[in-house]
Amino acid sequence: MSAYRIEAELIGASDFPPLNETVEDILSSQNHFFGFIKNESLIGVIEIEEAESHSIISRLVVCPSVFRQGIASQLLRSCLNSDTDYQVTTAENNLPAISLYKRFGFLESETYSTPDLSVKLITLNRSVKLSVNESYEAGIQ
Repeated sequence: MSAYRIEAELIGASDFPPLNETVEDILSSQNHFFGFIKNESLIGVIEIEEAESHSIISRLVVCPSVFRQGIASQLLRSCLNSDTDYQVTTAENNLPAISLYKRFGFLESETYSTPDLSVKLITLNRSVKLSVNESYEAGIQ
């Protein structure tokens, strides 16, 4: 939860839904969860939701004590399929997350605001249909 408090502060959100989730909410989810364990402690989690034509990264969270140590990159690398399109949405001012997704070939597709206009969001997509030139420009090598 401390990672979500940091993110809420970063994006200026006073009402941040992940802070209100319970263990029961997570356990009852039909999505796929993958964890990163180090020294018998869960330090990172990625949640993948299967949609009809693509997969959605619903969450990618890392323990603040191990920020900037490649945990999120390792989780993404282990979960991304080369034959699946992916989508992720994050706050427009969550620059560390946007930078990470772009390094994995995600491209910005749309921006919009939350219903109360308190947070601007950005959706990024990673398509298997990228041409070789687009892949190179997106940083996929």
